[in-house]
Amino acid sequence: MIKLVVFDLWNTLCYKSESVTKKLEKAFNIDMPHKEFVKLFESIVQTSMWKSEYDAYSELLRALGINCTKYNIMKAVAIIGKTEEQIAVYDFTLQLLRQLKKKKIKIGLITNSSVFVRDVLKNKTKLLELIDYPIFSYELGTIKPDPVLFLEMQRLAGVTNPSEIIMIGDNLYDDIYPALKLGMNAIQFTGDYSKLKKELKKFGVNVR
Repeated sequence: MIKLVVFDLWNTLCYKSESVTKKLEKAFNIDMPHKEFVKLFESIVQTSMWKSEYDAYSELLRALGINCTKYNIMKAVAIIGKTEEQIAVYDFTLQLLRQLKKKKIKIGLITNSSVFVRDVLKNKTKLLELIDYPIFSYELGTIKPDPVLFLEMQRLAGVTNPSEIIMIGDNLYDDIYPALKLGMNAIQFTGDYSKLKKELKKFGVNVR
């Protein structure tokens, strides 16, 4: 029996109309493979309890070898802030979470996200009100696919048997494979809610 369903955030429960990293790449002419830059961004911005966006993005620019002038730092702050303000939940998200709650299934969240994103989520959405166990990468100082995040989720939820957990996310390497390696179940979300419902049904979780 499934006792805990854990979600990724981006492209699973929420979305942004624009990509932060792609906008930064264009604005600063960053010459680096996109996936490599994404991981660099996550490892710097999303693994510390930054006191300010200015401090966080200063460190990011230094790591990229970009001159940390006030103009460049504020440019990065403006780009990232404007993009993150566009966070929105999918139409099905809140309904799905409420249905899981009615079934007495615990709900977790594991996300590579900064403290700034958490603040936006609190101010702009009702998402965190429906999550029993939210884990943000900055809280543990590491990013997915580090198994530490998944094991901490299992500990927090008090689920001793990993086979009673389902991880749902869009990224095979960050969400699906790490969960499977720990004995958890996993469903890759491809943007098709009808397909997700069918996958959940295979585990005895029936939602509309």
